[in-house]
Amino acid sequence: MNKQVGIVNKKVIDLLGLTYKEELPIILGDTNIEHMKRQHAEDYKKYGKDIENIIKKQHMLLEILIKGQ
Repeated sequence: MNKQVGIVNKKVIDLLGLTYKEELPIILGDTNIEHMKRQHAEDYKKYGKDIENIIKKQHMLLEILIKGQ
């Protein structure tokens, strides 16, 4: 099942210097989860239950990381 869990908003687009012309949804689906379980098993074990919150908070984390450079 696909679920929108966030959005790549204008602030993130600008912070990362992306060339997106508009804001885009962040979609988390079954294939994404299966990929994380296979390719990033240890990380998924640690953070999988929190993935939606991590994605939602990424905007704040990106801003902190970029401003700290």
